[in-house]
Amino acid sequence: MQERTSRWGLYESAEPAPAQGWHLDTIVPAARHYPTNGIRVASDGTLWITQVLGRHITSLDPVSNEQRVVVPLGGGLLGPDDLAFDPYGNTFVTEPHDDRVSRVSRDGVVEVWADGYQELHGLYSFGVLVDPEGEVSSEVLVTNRTPSNPDRLIIALAQFPISAVAEIRGG
Repeated sequence: MQERTSRWGLYESAEPAPAQGWHLDTIVPAARHYPTNGIRVASDGTLWITQVLGRHITSLDPVSNEQRVVVPLGGGLLGPDDLAFDPYGNTFVTEPHDDRVSRVSRDGVVEVWADGYQELHGLYSFGVLVDPEGEVSSEVLVTNRTPSNPDRLIIALAQFPISAVAEIRGG
């Protein structure tokens, strides 16, 4: 027989108890995760769980309790905080500690879709991912390219002098 681990016992010395006449059943045994923020239900009914410090995303089948790694550590995410699904099978992941939004395609490819800012030639440069047509890339400031498809560009959407931002902040 499998020994059950109390969820509460992992973190607290005193366990909560149900009120008289009620009972508490553990449906899914405790699973240790790195700090978790975002949990969403995918179209297949699994729970997708972002793990910020673990730098990965797992899925959990609530019926079988089977877990699988969706995006592994080293798979391209730096700190997945929350997520959302689009109707085409893509997952968009916020990474606020790294000032960016990434997309995980249906086949697991991670691409940065928007970066918060980077310092570039004395400017704070805010970028967004684009699929340019024709010679557009010669008309915009390209700050990065995606490794999986060098034709996809991160372009500067807005730029502000670092010195002006320092003046506004009072420093």
